Amino acid sequence: MLHPVFHPAAWVAALTAGMIACSAGPSMAQNASGGDGSWMRRHDANRDGLIQRSEAPAAVARAFDALDADGDGVLSVRELLRGRAAAEARQSGGTPAPPAAPSTRPETLADPVDDAMQSLIASRGLAGAAVIVRRVGSDDDVERRYYGTYNAESRVPIASATKWFTGVAVAATAEQAGRSLDMPVGNCIPGLAPDRAAITVRQTLSHVSGLPSLGPAAERAHADLEASVASLMRLPVVGAPGEVFVYSGTAMQVAARCAEILAGKDFRTLFAGTITGPLGLTRTGFAAEGAPVTGGGLWSTPHDLEQFTAMIAGRGAAGDVRVLSPEAFDDISRLVSPAHARIVEIPDAARGFEGMATGMWCERALPSGACAVVSSAGAFGTYAWVDYEAGLYGVFVVQSRLPDVWPTWVAIRAALGSR
Repeated sequence: MLHPVFHPAAWVAALTAGMIACSAGPSMAQNASGGDGSWMRRHDANRDGLIQRSEAPAAVARAFDALDADGDGVLSVRELLRGRAAAEARQSGGTPAPPAAPSTRPETLADPVDDAMQSLIASRGLAGAAVIVRRVGSDDDVERRYYGTYNAESRVPIASATKWFTGVAVAATAEQAGRSLDMPVGNCIPGLAPDRAAITVRQTLSHVSGLPSLGPAAERAHADLEASVASLMRLPVVGAPGEVFVYSGTAMQVAARCAEILAGKDFRTLFAGTITGPLGLTRTGFAAEGAPVTGGGLWSTPHDLEQFTAMIAGRGAAGDVRVLSPEAFDDISRLVSPAHARIVEIPDAARGFEGMATGMWCERALPSGACAVVSSAGAFGTYAWVDYEAGLYGVFVVQSRLPDVWPTWVAIRAALGSR
């Protein structure tokens, strides 16, 4: 495991407690926030995802009445989120959000999703957002909400949420060609040095190839993937394949180039043939010029992201459309890395995950290695996930910073029963 897995509601509570405690000095804030997830385990004695007055540590107890907006004697996710926003506003010199009026609704009728989103949008000054959550294997919406200027066709850059699109496209191409993702890239890309040729396609998609992270600007600074990969392969490696975990889209350029050669088509064309065409994703695509940034260059919409995530929820199929066979999907949705690799670079939001599958995060794995929760998130805050155990999948679309919106995303998931 990368790090002990966080209880999502606990994470929000921990962050809030840390912010409240900041007024008492950094050391108290650090102790209250419990970066390893231990804060909630210590204080939420009955494991109900709420903080009772009797459970609250001193730093939270001093602010308990101010945080307990509905006066019910417990602190909910909604109240903790409001407390977080108010604390941030005070620290930044802004105007804190006004305290919530006592609720006249029974707690069972409260709307934690809307409350959390309204708090996020107000505190971050966002233009809007989309929240779509559905049940796996049905046509039932659990949540479908658009805020501000956003609607189903709002087109935004999704940054690293691109990665599982690319992973599926490469896997579909390999399956069609009758090739394994564990083949060395030297089997499809000629002229590589022996150490580079031995890297497997799966290693490039699960961030243990040993190749360096260059960033999107360097990746798109070439006319096509052939030139992009040729430039990358001349650079020093970070470590031997399988020995270092470097979260990066750069190595995915190699996987995409391999797919181009297997298919005999440029990546944009094979991407249209394997992903956007079959799934009807009419507004998802890479920039028209330069090498496609296969680890972070897609633009998409809430509708298209929902359709793609529905295919992930359907284990390779959405309705009558099958993108991957069940066997191929099972192959890419098992835990791969970091295994025994040394972690060099990883997003903070993923430190509570088990690791990477092939092209997607494996948030929680079963003893068999199959991933019970898979996801993909981008630096601008877009996040899509499937929780097979809870029977839920969802898409959260926004343009912000992932660290700023991440606590709200995990709180909403927790409120809906996906932990």
